[in-house]
Amino acid sequence: YAFQTLSATPSNVVIKYLVIQHYKPPIQHAAIQAGDNGARWTVDSNEIAYSGYAGVRVGRHWHVGWNYIHHNRYLGIGGYKADSVVIEDNRLAYTPPAFISESGATAEGSQMKIFKTVGAIVRRNVVEDGVKKGIWFDTDNHLSQIRGNTVRRQGQAAIWYEASYS
Repeated sequence: YAFQTLSATPSNVVIKYLVIQHYKPPIQHAAIQAGDNGARWTVDSNEIAYSGYAGVRVGRHWHVGWNYIHHNRYLGIGGYKADSVVIEDNRLAYTPPAFISESGATAEGSQMKIFKTVGAIVRRNVVEDGVKKGIWFDTDNHLSQIRGNTVRRQGQAAIWYEASYS
């Protein structure tokens, strides 16, 4: 990992103006990894690329903005129980860069996947050139906002809002 919160609970971390690339996190983890532990992080104006799995795994009350996130193996930005996350003004591209084989409930191949989250805001992002889904809200998302994004040249759905409610 470049940054992770699997064994600690840091809050109010700022990751800014970095190039983060070629990390090899475990399956379903990211170069910048929060999960349930790190709240109120800011990931701002970075290039995050070529991760062996995902680029960024967001947490509660995160702000992810003005990043270029590209060429990650499975997932650009992912979030599980990332309540009140704001993802805005990013460019996500070429994730996944080639077809990947996945199975059912653990599938994540997309530029962005949000799962079981309340109050997520995804706005003004440019999402392009992936072979799977662009923006994917999967299962039990509530009060989410997806607005003002540009999604183009995706191999599957541009925006996929699945089994959720508002």
